[in-house]
Amino acid sequence: MQIRLPNAALSLESEGSLLRRFVGRQPQRERFQKLLAMPSGSALPLVVVHGASGSGKSLLGRRILAELNGELPDDIVPWFPCELRCPAVLLDLRLGALIHDPLSALQALRDGLEIECPRFDLAMAWRQRLQEQGGGPGLWRTEAEALAAEAVEELADYGPDELPSSQPARFATTRLAGLLRGTKLGEWLQSREGGDDFLALRELPVSAFSYRLVLERLADDLHKNLPKRPSGACRLLVILDAFERTNGRETTWVRELYECLAPFSLVLVLGRERLDWAKHDSDWGKAKVCEQHALSGLSTDDAERFLTLSGVDSEALRGSFRALCQQGQTYDPQALGLCADMARTLSAKALGELPTTALPFAALFEHFLRALSQEDRGLIEQLALVSRFDREAVRACTMLASRWDWLQTLSFLEPVELDWYAFSTPVQEVVRAQKTRKESEQETWERHWQGRSKRDTDRFAALAWYHTWCRKPEEALKFWKVLAERERSAEQRRGHAELLTWWEPTGLERRTPTKTTEVEALSVLGVEVGLSQGGTTSQRRAIWCQEAALNAVDEKKSPQLWAAIQNRLGDAYTHLQDGDRNQNRARAVACYESALRVYTKLELPQQATTVRGRLGGAYLELASGSRKENLTRAISCHQASLRIYTPEKFPQEWAAAQSDMGYAYTELPGGNRDANLAQARAYYEAASRIYTEESYPVEWAVLQERVSILEWLQGRKDEARLLLERALEIFQQHGDLERIEHAQNTLQLWEPTPTSPIHRPKPQVAVFLVLMVPVAFALWGVIQFLLGRLHR
Repeated sequence: MQIRLPNAALSLESEGSLLRRFVGRQPQRERFQKLLAMPSGSALPLVVVHGASGSGKSLLGRRILAELNGELPDDIVPWFPCELRCPAVLLDLRLGALIHDPLSALQALRDGLEIECPRFDLAMAWRQRLQEQGGGPGLWRTEAEALAAEAVEELADYGPDELPSSQPARFATTRLAGLLRGTKLGEWLQSREGGDDFLALRELPVSAFSYRLVLERLADDLHKNLPKRPSGACRLLVILDAFERTNGRETTWVRELYECLAPFSLVLVLGRERLDWAKHDSDWGKAKVCEQHALSGLSTDDAERFLTLSGVDSEALRGSFRALCQQGQTYDPQALGLCADMARTLSAKALGELPTTALPFAALFEHFLRALSQEDRGLIEQLALVSRFDREAVRACTMLASRWDWLQTLSFLEPVELDWYAFSTPVQEVVRAQKTRKESEQETWERHWQGRSKRDTDRFAALAWYHTWCRKPEEALKFWKVLAERERSAEQRRGHAELLTWWEPTGLERRTPTKTTEVEALSVLGVEVGLSQGGTTSQRRAIWCQEAALNAVDEKKSPQLWAAIQNRLGDAYTHLQDGDRNQNRARAVACYESALRVYTKLELPQQATTVRGRLGGAYLELASGSRKENLTRAISCHQASLRIYTPEKFPQEWAAAQSDMGYAYTELPGGNRDANLAQARAYYEAASRIYTEESYPVEWAVLQERVSILEWLQGRKDEARLLLERALEIFQQHGDLERIEHAQNTLQLWEPTPTSPIHRPKPQVAVFLVLMVPVAFALWGVIQFLLGRLHR
C-alpha cells in the first residue's frame, strides 16, 4: 500500500501559523524536557498524553516534532536547548492501515527518518518481492526502498560464493556496486555478517516476515545509525497520534514497538483515553514504565494569550469568547479555536449576536455555520460529508480559489496525509447530524471520486465506495465482498490489504453496530481480515470483529445471523496461532456447537453440514478431555456431513471429510488396530481422487503427510520418507511454517540409521529412544506425539 507520512502535512505557512498560536502546557513542556535530558543508560518510559477531542494533543505533538527536527519557524521561542534535539517522527493512526497492518507503521516510521536502515530495507524489499511472486520491483515511496529492491532483485539468484561479501573485487565492477557505493546497504551486503544475513533472508517464506522480525531489524538499524548523544539516553522520538482509533483492539504491536525502541527512544502516545494496559499487566501501572498525563483546558492567561495571537485585538471580544468557551475553571481549546475562526470570518454584526454564556462545542459550531454566507456554509457542509479531501475536491465544490486559502486558516481543518485533509471528528459529527443529507449529495461525491479512479481498488475507488455505503449499505457490502474475494483468490495481497482499509471512514469498528447490515458487514470484514495472511494481529482483529458483531445481535430475533457469526468466530479461533492453542480449539468447538444447535433447530441442512465438518476438524485438534472421545466425535461429525457432501456436488468438502476421517482412524486408540489402519487407508485413497497435486497442492501435501504416518506405522518406512519429503517441498513452496517444522522434525526422527554420514539424529532424540522401555512402546509414543500436531 502506498502510504507516505510526512512530518508536516499542512503547508509550511499553515503549520507555522498553528504553532505560533500554541500556548500553555507548561507542565508537559517541563516534563518532556526532563525526559529528553535523561542520562545515557536510563530507562525511558512510554509517555501517554490523553484528553478530549480538540484539547490540543495533536498540536502538542506537532510542536515538539517541529522543534526536534529543526523545522520550528524562526520567530517562535524554542522550548528545549539545542543539545537535547534528536530525530523525531509522527505516525498518524487516522490512517487505518497503520492500525490494521503494523508493518505499514514500521515502514512509515522508517520513511519519516533520514536514517539509513539496511537490514530493515532488505527484509521489506525481499518480502515485497515474495508478495509480487518475483515480478520485479514496482513503484517505491523512497529512494532507499527502490535501492533495496534493486539489490534483492539483482542478488536473488546469486550463489553463496557469488555474493558481494564473497567476491568483493568482482562485485566492485558491477552496476549494482555503483548504485550502492557510499551507502550503509552496500557496506552491509559486502560484510561477511551481511552476506550470511542475506542468505538467511532468501530461505524465508513470506509468512516468516513477521512484525517482530522486521521490528527487531529496524531497531538494530536505528540503534547503530542514529546520531549519538554521549550524555543522553533519548536518540529518537516516535509519536503515535490519534491512538483512540485503535478502539481497544489488539495493540500488542505498540507494546512491542516500545519494548524494542525503549533502550534509545521515547515513544509518545496521544489519545483521548488513559491506557488501561495495567489491568492485564501490573508493570504498565509503574511510572518508570508508563507515565500518563491528562491534557485539560487552558488557563485564563493562556486563553487570553491564544486569542491575542490569533488576531482577536478587541479586549471585549476576547472576554465574550472566553465566556463562550468556559468549562469550570478552564477554557476549551477547541472552542477557542472556533472563536478565532469566527473573529476572522464573521461580520461585526454576526459577532454581536453570539450568546453570552458558555455553550457546548456543537451548539457553538451551529452558530458559526448560521452566520456564514450561504456559499461558505454549503462548502463546509459538503466537505464534512467526505472522509478526506484535497484541493481538487474543493474545486469541485466552489470555483472561488480564495476559499481554499480560507479553509487553510480554519482551526478544525486537520492534515491527514500529504496534500489531503479532513475536518475534525466533532465538526463532522455536528454537520452530519444537522439534517439528513440528501442522497443526491452523496451521489455527487460518488461520481466525483469515480471520475478520478484509475482502478477499482485505488484510493479514489475507496472514497467513492464510502458514499455508496452512506446511500445504499447493502449494495456497498455486496460489491465489497465481490472485490475482496476476487483479490484474495487471485493472491493480490496488496489489493486485498487496500480493501480492508475501506471500512475505516465508516467507523464500523469504532462503535457498536445498530443495524443488521452493519452487523453483517462487521462479521464479513472479520472473515476477510482473518484470511489476509496478516499474522497474529490480523487473527486477533478478526476475532474482535466477530465478537463485536455477535454482541450486537440477538439470537432470538435473528437466529440465522447469530449462528452464522458463531460459525465465523469458530473459524477465527481455529486459525489463531498464538496463546493457548488448545484453549483456542476449545473455544472454536463451543462456537461451532452453538451454531449447529441453531441451524438444526431451523432445519437448515446445508448450513448445519458445513458447521459439522468444521466441528469435526476442531475435535481432531482438541487435546483436552478424552482423546478417544474427541476422535470419535470427529468421525461422527464427518460421517453425518457426508449425507450432504457428495464427490459430485461438493468435491472439496467431501475430500476434506475423507482425509480427516482417515487421520482420526490412524490415531484412534483401542479397538482393532489393524482394522482402524485399513479404514484410514480407504479414506485416504478416497480423498486422493479429489486432492491432486495439480488442483489442490496444499491439501494434497497434507494428505501425503498423513499417508506417510500410516506407511510408517505399517512398516513401509522408505515409502513414508519419500511421501513426507515431497509434502515438505510443497509446504516450503507455500511458506507454511508450522507444517514445515513438523515435517522436518518427523523426518529427523525417521532417519534410517544412527550412524548415517549424512543424517545424524539429535543426541536428545537418541537418548530418549534408548531410555524408553520397552522400545516398541517408545516408537509408538513418538508417533502419537507427532500425530497430535499434523492436522491444521
